[in-house]
Amino acid sequence: MQRKNEQIKVCKILGCIDMTIDYIIRIFGIFIVFYILNFLGKNIFDLFPSEYLFSLVIIPIIDIIKYYPTDFAIRVSSKIFLHEDFIESTFGINNILVDKLFLNNIENIERRKTIFSSIFGYETIRVSGIGNHVDLICVKNPQYLIDKIKVYDKK
Repeated sequence: MQRKNEQIKVCKILGCIDMTIDYIIRIFGIFIVFYILNFLGKNIFDLFPSEYLFSLVIIPIIDIIKYYPTDFAIRVSSKIFLHEDFIESTFGINNILVDKLFLNNIENIERRKTIFSSIFGYETIRVSGIGNHVDLICVKNPQYLIDKIKVYDKK
């Protein structure tokens, strides 16, 4: 019999580091594409305006960076509770959001991991049900949680 209101451990610091590394790699990739296109443009065309190309590169960088504060807040404030008959995920600093999914409605469990999370043993799990899903971010020992959910599913 599982305990009521069991809090699942979450990897907050490592999740933030992993996310930051991911953001840096994305921005670095955009600059690599910029330098390749700039190099090709200058070698193919006589008068190639690199400032226009640079302005087109800034837009995707801003689009990537605008999500960083929200993603950081979600990882820092994430809490996951496994209740008797539902799973609950809370996150947020200013506005606290609560997602609930009843265990008898679960249809699918997705596991997402990066290279960094594979090394340190945490994953992001998406539990989907009828018309709803709950994202469980940076779960330590994810197999334990999945086993607990499957035990309920067998009842």
